[in-house]
Amino acid sequence: MDTTQLPYLSPFPGIQGQMKEKPEDFRVIEIPAYPFSGEGEHIYLEIEKKSQSTFALIKELSQKLKVPEKQIGYAGIKDTQAVTQQFFSVSGVSEAQVNELSLNKAKVVSWQRHSNKLKVGHLRGNRFEILLRELNNVSPKQVEEILLHFGKTGVPNYFGSQRFGNRCNNDEIGKALLEQKVDPIYNLILGEIFPDDAPRLQESKTFFQEGHYEKALSTLPRHFDIEGFLLRARCQNWLPEKILQRFPRRIKFFYLSAYQSALFNQTLAWRLPEIDTVWAGDAAMKHPGRSVFLVENEALEQPRANEREISPTGPIYGYKMLWAKGKQGEKEEELWKEAGLCEKILKEGHLKGERRSYRLLVENPSCQVCSEGIWIRFSLAKGCYATAVLRELMKNF
Repeated sequence: MDTTQLPYLSPFPGIQGQMKEKPEDFRVIEIPAYPFSGEGEHIYLEIEKKSQSTFALIKELSQKLKVPEKQIGYAGIKDTQAVTQQFFSVSGVSEAQVNELSLNKAKVVSWQRHSNKLKVGHLRGNRFEILLRELNNVSPKQVEEILLHFGKTGVPNYFGSQRFGNRCNNDEIGKALLEQKVDPIYNLILGEIFPDDAPRLQESKTFFQEGHYEKALSTLPRHFDIEGFLLRARCQNWLPEKILQRFPRRIKFFYLSAYQSALFNQTLAWRLPEIDTVWAGDAAMKHPGRSVFLVENEALEQPRANEREISPTGPIYGYKMLWAKGKQGEKEEELWKEAGLCEKILKEGHLKGERRSYRLLVENPSCQVCSEGIWIRFSLAKGCYATAVLRELMKNF
């Protein structure tokens, strides 16, 4: 999905500007969901990383601590081109190993013990600190006023471009996986050469397109894991069923989630003018928290929406998802049919589904002038993207 095509909500003109000129311009700090006990078999590492993906860091931790990746827990995926501070849990390692741990693009800030493994979603939210450069004809006061407006009304809770990848096609790969179609997966991942592909990746893709799979695999840089998996499968003449069965689980889930996210974004774009208004039949979400209930009397519930206590939600399609009713439910049913979804397909993909708030509530917004531009700071609940706030603020992507 190309998120640049999604509509805006706020009436303000965009402040334009540039972001993420350097990784240091974009900082993310995880806010834990609960205090750690200080006891237990799991060691929670608070790690600051720079210009490194979450999965790459997990792989490095596995190698240097000599434990399988499945023994490493994390709460969420963070932006690669940024400085991020996040938590990882590791079992089966000693305190001495942790104290001696040296990482390539990261450092251990602190660690302590806890009884349970850290799992995806086990965080309260994230604090963002972002430097915006090259702002034209906009004062810090104007920026602050817009941020305060967002703090009162919220912004569209789109899934951002990170979810869909540099080629904006992670959702298409997820759709192909869900439909169990192997050829489109190869075409989407290896079938097109881009100018910004690394030279060896370009060479590998060329060999693949010519049918020289062994040469393509030997040329491919090692860190391209999914490309390597697909090429090894071709070299060994795996049947499509075997490829789908052995597709790396973590990466498969990432692609499937991207497809769910694209469908959610479609319904949000449709509902956009009224994301702060509840309708009869809405599945409304309570803030803070994630509990959901069906709205029966919209006049009774609207004051709660005005006070940011509840928001209408959209579908993250899955076989256990609560369906909305009324106008919202009709739209969800329409998109469900257009996408060719059914309960059987979603069960086979292990997609349980959930509801997601249509609006993102911005907490503790502030801004500060510096010699290079303006630092803006705010906190968001888990699963929400800072780019959704920046997109409404800047209106240039």
